[in-house]
Amino acid sequence: MRLRHRRTGEEFHAKGYTIVMGRDPAAAQILIRTEDQKHISGRHAELQFRSGGQCIIRDLESSNGTWLNEQALKGERPLNV
Repeated sequence: MRLRHRRTGEEFHAKGYTIVMGRDPAAAQILIRTEDQKHISGRHAELQFRSGGQCIIRDLESSNGTWLNEQALKGERPLNV
């Protein structure tokens, strides 16, 4: 799977059915590096690929929460991939 950061154009690559995103290289398959990393938890959020091609995103109880389309993510939400 390939993800592209909307503002910077940076691409992230990952394999698997559940992909963890965060700043801890020992715990996340997609590392999120920002200028102000204090807003990103070590295990921040995950993408889960389900049957039928559905992909969902879920916050992993990160300190600052996960935002999707400028809205705080509550529980899990499907993504258009």
